[in-house]
Amino acid sequence: MFYLDVSTDSHQQCEEAELINTTADSHQQCEEAELISITADSHQQCEEAELISITADSHQQCEEAELISITADSHQQCEEAELISITADSHQQCEEAELISITADSHQQCEEAELINITADSHQQCEEAELISITADSHQQCEEAELISITADSHQQCEEAELISITADSHQQCEEAELISITADSHQQCEEAELISITADSHQQCEEAGLISITADSHQQCEEAELINITADSHQQCEEAELISITADSHQQCEEAELISITADSHQQCEEAELISITADSHQQCEEAELISITADSHQQCEEAELISITADSHQQCEEAELINITADSHH
Repeated sequence: MFYLDVSTDSHQQCEEAELINTTADSHQQCEEAELISITADSHQQCEEAELISITADSHQQCEEAELISITADSHQQCEEAELISITADSHQQCEEAELISITADSHQQCEEAELINITADSHQQCEEAELISITADSHQQCEEAELISITADSHQQCEEAELISITADSHQQCEEAELISITADSHQQCEEAELISITADSHQQCEEAGLISITADSHQQCEEAELINITADSHQQCEEAELISITADSHQQCEEAELISITADSHQQCEEAELISITADSHQQCEEAELISITADSHQQCEEAELISITADSHQQCEEAELINITADSHH
């Protein structure tokens, strides 16, 4: 099982382990475990280790190391390095680098780049780019870069689940469900509809557009664009509409619904549901863009569930789970 988000010392970190955004004690971390976002000193991190979200000094970081969620200055980050959850300035980030969980402005984000959970302004976001939870300045982010971040506990997260940025309680979340940031009430959500909660004004939302938890104004949202994390009331949401990012209680969410970024309680969330949510201004979001983010507790999250940006406790996190940039305690 992968133990992430350790804010204290991390001992016995095995070779080839991806050290990612660890903010608490992590003991007996097994080989090939992805340890992400290390907030304390990490020395002698082995080759090919993914060093992610390092908030303290990191020395002797080996070649091909994925530097992720760096809270301090990181210079001369090597090619093909996955830079994830960078809270400080990151310069000279190489091509194909996965930039995840950026908390500040991100400019010139390249095409096909997955920008996740963007809390600040993001301009010139390219087509088909997944805009996800970005919280820091990221300049010269290369093509095909994947920006991701995780911040809370996750309970009973199943095998092969990507736990990413979850901010609310999610109970009985079914297999293959992408649990991502939900923040508002959703009424009359149709079958196969991606349940989305709109928290801000949404203008010119095109046909078959996935309305997804947008906490700020979103203008000129393109056709078939998934608008995520809407915190205001959304009524009469049509069938096959992707309703995402519910900030309030969502009951009887139908099967195949994409439940993403759940910020409030979500009960009876059906299989293969993908709940998604976004909490900052998104301008000129291109076609087929997938805005995703998660921020609360997730219980009984089934296998193959892609949990993103988790901000609460994560217990019993299963094997092969890719825990990224976790800022809360992780036990078991």
